[in-house]
Amino acid sequence: MKKAVMKLAMNDQQTFKIVVTINVFWAVAWLFISQNLATYFFFIGLSVLSLWFIRKWPKEWLWIYIIILSISLIFVVFVYAGNTAQYGNPYYSGGSDDKTYEMRALKAMAENLFTPQAIQTHILSEYDVGSLYYAFLSVVAFLAKPLGGYSTWLGRTLNVFLLIYTLMLIHYLILLVEPLKRNVANIAVLVIAAMPIVQYVNSHVFRDTLNLFLVIFLAVLLTKIFYGKYTSDRATRFGVIFDYTMLLVSIVLLYYLRRNTLIYPIAIFSFITFDKYKPKIMFFTKKLYHEHKFKFSLLILSMIMILVLAVVLVVQSRFINFSYYVDFYTKYKQTQAVGGLSYFVFDTPLLPMGVILRSLYAFVSPFPSLYGSMIGIRSFGVETVMLTVSAGVGITFFMLPYIFKRICQFDWISLSFIVIFLSIIVTTFTFRHMIFYYPFMMILGVDGILNSSKSARKVHLIDSLIVGSILVVAYIALRFIAIGGII
Repeated sequence: MKKAVMKLAMNDQQTFKIVVTINVFWAVAWLFISQNLATYFFFIGLSVLSLWFIRKWPKEWLWIYIIILSISLIFVVFVYAGNTAQYGNPYYSGGSDDKTYEMRALKAMAENLFTPQAIQTHILSEYDVGSLYYAFLSVVAFLAKPLGGYSTWLGRTLNVFLLIYTLMLIHYLILLVEPLKRNVANIAVLVIAAMPIVQYVNSHVFRDTLNLFLVIFLAVLLTKIFYGKYTSDRATRFGVIFDYTMLLVSIVLLYYLRRNTLIYPIAIFSFITFDKYKPKIMFFTKKLYHEHKFKFSLLILSMIMILVLAVVLVVQSRFINFSYYVDFYTKYKQTQAVGGLSYFVFDTPLLPMGVILRSLYAFVSPFPSLYGSMIGIRSFGVETVMLTVSAGVGITFFMLPYIFKRICQFDWISLSFIVIFLSIIVTTFTFRHMIFYYPFMMILGVDGILNSSKSARKVHLIDSLIVGSILVVAYIALRFIAIGGII
């Protein structure tokens, strides 16, 4: 027994040494790639923090950490090189929101503005949002100043580690709430990290990675506070105070970053609560149905009315600003795709067919362009990067049967996916915001696959091929009709 324990301890130490060695390799490589001391020191600091944090976690998390880190860093270099080859600079479309974030953050730092309120007043216009992200980058730039100054590599490096911490939180939340097998959680976080669309968003200096981190962090805090096991010792009392403090801080941060996403952690926590009490609710409703059918009918009718009222209040709320996002982004998408299939999809009235068409379109987005793919194969540039991103659509597509099957369980994971997915497709429908629902979608897919028999997997594979062929034909037909002006 002692020999087995000693052997296990030696294996753990060997694994730790291998992971640290790979981490050191990436640190040195990152110094040469970024040519920026600040980026290097931030990388070292965040690596040490990550390894310290997972030192007591199961051994597989050392491997998960270094795999996610390696995938993310490779993709950052890939996207940086693709943008530079195409536009002469590393920014999305040659200079979009990512460049604006950095330029305004540097201006804020130069003027000693480090709070969201100050930046909103002196740097941004009344129509600009996300003041927290400018404040976040301005603080980072200030800290980087003695170490060679801010570099766009630094912003991307921070996103890499934010994604790692987000996946750690997702893994923790799954095992805290959902009785999934540990290997399902392990594989799920690796699949999320490997999805090209997630890495593509993460490889730019966008606020979405920080936004996702805060959403999951807030959901974890709510769940831990209400359903965690606290004892009466001093350390636990300190932990409770810390959790409540971080809860308030997270709410404030999320408000100044993107306030309408506050609804996501609240929704996730609500679905977790529903899962906790679902057996009791089902028992009560069954008993009420059999013994008092009239009261049962009144209860169901009241619940429907409350739900409808809640939806109406959310839609009409200025806090969420739902109608603005629907109108603004629908017109924006139409402008981007005049005469194409996208225009047909977004020109369709939202209810009832618009939601269906947008849902189908979202599952195959970003859809690979044949012309763009040929360019991407022949010469390296943005089209090469987008070809890789589009390849992830194929993975998603073959997971759809398992995703749909798993959704039917209507647990907190599937309900969270449905709410976030629908909120994105009916409002913004931008590739950047797919990062919010992709984690839940991948968890559903992985859990569905690992809990299906081999025979079921073969059937689903055939189904996917048939449906895929039909969708390709439908896509070509709709594109022909849209371009031909028949619709």
